[in-house]
Amino acid sequence: MGTKIMSLLAIQDDSCQDKRKYIEPCRIDATGMDRIKLDILRLDTLHPKVSGNKWLKLKPWLSRYAAGGYYGILTKGGPWSNHLHACSYACRALGIPLIAIIKGSESQPLTP
Repeated sequence: MGTKIMSLLAIQDDSCQDKRKYIEPCRIDATGMDRIKLDILRLDTLHPKVSGNKWLKLKPWLSRYAAGGYYGILTKGGPWSNHLHACSYACRALGIPLIAIIKGSESQPLTP
């Protein structure tokens, strides 16, 4: 399991090869804008399920679990939470036990 965790965690480590593939040049066609160069960091392309700021927020917790001494991960989010989706995907892929608490009330309709 350690190898699977380390390979996922390597996505944004300094040792990660060719980070340029996440940078997308953007060209602006406007009068007087020809001297401006704009590049966009596409964190949404890191992974199809665990990407962008979700990965940046999860990585430290997955690293702590990988270091040992923990039984799993406990997290919470709203009924339509992208965080819960990303966290549950990462934990399942890495074999990490997860307890996910979905915040809401009885008056809200059930969600998938």
